[in-house]
Amino acid sequence: MPPPNVGDFDHIVKSLDESHIKTDDVDFISYRNNFNKIMESPYNKNSWQINISKKPNSKSIHFDIVQLENSSSFPDSDRFTYQGYKFESECTGGGPVDRNSEFCSIIRTHLGNHTILMAAEIDCYQISEKNSRRPPKHPRNEVQVEAQVEESQDESQVEKSQDEINLKNYVELKTAKVINSEKAQFTWEKYKLLKFWIQSYLVGVPMIFCGFKDDDGKVVEISQIPTLSIPDRCRRRWDPTVCLNFTNNLLTWLKSEISEDGNFILKFQAPFQEVTLERVTNAQPVP
Repeated sequence: MPPPNVGDFDHIVKSLDESHIKTDDVDFISYRNNFNKIMESPYNKNSWQINISKKPNSKSIHFDIVQLENSSSFPDSDRFTYQGYKFESECTGGGPVDRNSEFCSIIRTHLGNHTILMAAEIDCYQISEKNSRRPPKHPRNEVQVEAQVEESQDESQVEKSQDEINLKNYVELKTAKVINSEKAQFTWEKYKLLKFWIQSYLVGVPMIFCGFKDDDGKVVEISQIPTLSIPDRCRRRWDPTVCLNFTNNLLTWLKSEISEDGNFILKFQAPFQEVTLERVTNAQPVP
């Protein structure tokens, strides 16, 4: 097969170069979604594949966008997706649904002895009212949040005080079905909250706003969920240290396996007993 297509990864590298951010001490550069899939693997057996590259004269290992295998749409998936984006739109002041409106950040973090630069699209951030010139709180929400898009910064955005775009003000917006049975409670704790925690914990987002929907898709309740409170709520379903140790051990193994530049594919697939790493060259035939 041909080398992995790493074209999408160029956006991260370009942003780092333009911002004069040095990566000499960075072990891994990645989109957050890759780590979402890796960290939930001990509890969620879904196949995934990540293209990896290491450039000449570079210490960093690059993770390209995750590819999901055998991921077919389920009934009403388009409707549920629209409902999620509609909730985001309503929480950020209303207006047309725009799935591309997110706040794009590159965050330096550490896991064990590994230094990671992680690119993440955050839904929005909470405005500091004392510095905001925007309208007062949205009447249907407890706080006013405003989505910002990295590619469309104008002068008013640049003038914002630094505390308004601090990590502590980042917010993720989620939707879920109303919990009205033991089965729904199990799914909420075992799978939904695991995903919520991983996604927000990885980049330090402290708060999640979740809109609970009835069978008609109408949001009937909005709950604020502090990210760091989630593991305690789900102790009987999963252990956060298992996720963190699994990821840390995988990164340690990758650093030992990828000592030279090249392109690789990292896979996790049935029967889900191990993660495999394959070097990819031009000489390999296309399957």
